[in-house]
Amino acid sequence: MSQIEGGDVSTREVLDRYVAALGGTLKLIADLGDEQLKVS
Repeated sequence: MSQIEGGDVSTREVLDRYVAALGGTLKLIADLGDEQLKVS
């Protein structure tokens, strides 16, 4: 969490660990206008 608090959110892995520490799951979705794709 210290990376997030320090402003370092340069990678998906950092966000994934942060959200997991809060008890959640990170979902990445590409919004293509009329279509949304789950990226990971």
